[in-house]
Parts: sequence; structure tokens; C-alpha cells
Amino acid sequence: AGGAGTTVFSNNVMWNVNTAAVASVYPLQFTSSSNPMTISGNVIIGAKGNTGGTTGYCINYATPESTFTNNTIAGFDAGSTNNSALQFSNSSNAVIGTFSGNVIHSNSTGGLYFSSSSAAVVGTIGTTTIYRNNGSGLHPQASTRGSCDVIFDTCSFFGNVSPNINFQTGGRQGRLTFKSCSFNSDASFATTTNMTFANCDVVVF
Repeated sequence: AGGAGTTVFSNNVMWNVNTAAVASVYPLQFTSSSNPMTISGNVIIGAKGNTGGTTGYCINYATPESTFTNNTIAGFDAGSTNNSALQFSNSSNAVIGTFSGNVIHSNSTGGLYFSSSSAAVVGTIGTTTIYRNNGSGLHPQASTRGSCDVIFDTCSFFGNVSPNINFQTGGRQGRLTFKSCSFNSDASFATTTNMTFANCDVVVF
């Protein structure tokens, strides 16, 4: 989706998208350089990533100042890649817009990823739950063009395969503020390392 005008993608249920696991295909991609979108109330279950390339994301989200609320991504099979269910991938400075009430869980890969192509992503991610993913719950990859200034407000991370929060890649990850968040293991899905820190610019709790 993208282009001129206003795009609304709301209250849809998608199951088993991209079953052929076509290379370089995202099950869902939202891109627009200037037109805000509304993506709300959707449920995406059992989508497939590609089996031989690097496009291991269920949703590629590159739409500044849009609304992304109350969506659920579950059971995503990333194929042979090990990325994340949801990727932020703006190549220029971007304000997140309204991002709240989302759930990312039980995917074969990580939860939320800030791409290294993302520049200064700025804004608040609120009341979002990321749990039981077979990878990092949150991975704010180092930016080559700028640094993030993101507030995570009342978010929950639990039961993600080590770690819940991964700051492992060095570089300009920027300022990340965690406000009233919870970070836990899980009785069925143990998180052996809650957070990993290495060569971060700034992290604020």
C-alpha cells in the first residue's frame, strides 16, 4: 500500500498469506513518503516469509506519522531467515505517529525490529505486548543515518527467546526510554537473558 491520498486498512483477518514463500516478498508492506495511513484492528496469522532470501518480515512498515493500532501478528513463519515479525524501515527521519495496543506473539522469529536503514525514528510506542517469539522481542538495530528517540510506554515483553530486548549490535541506536514497562520470563517459554547491551549510544529507563 502507498501513494497519494489516504489509505485505511482496518478490521481485516489475514491467514496463511504468501504460502508459496516467494523470495523478496513481504506478506504486508505499508510505504508512503508523505501520506499518513490508518492500519488498525487487523489480525495476521500464519503468514510466511521467503525461504531463501532476506525478507524475513511479516510486515514492512515504512510510513511516517501514520496510525498503527490494535493489530495482532501471530504465528509468522520467517522461513530460513531470522528477522522479525514487524520491521520499521524508514530511510529518512520519521515520526512514528500513533502506535499503540498492538500484540506481536508466537512468531518463528523476533518481534519488533528497527532496520539499519531507519534514520531518526522519533515518537512513542504505547501499550504494546511482545511475547513468546522465537527471537528477540525488540531489536533496535544501529542506524547508519541517524539515531532513534523512542519512548516505550506501558509495554510488555515476556517469554521471548533470549533476549527480550537486544541492543547487541553497536552503533547509533540512540535514546530509548522505557516507561512503566514489564520484562519477564515465562513458565513455558524461558527467557534466559532479559536484556543484552553492547556499544549502545544511550539507553534510558
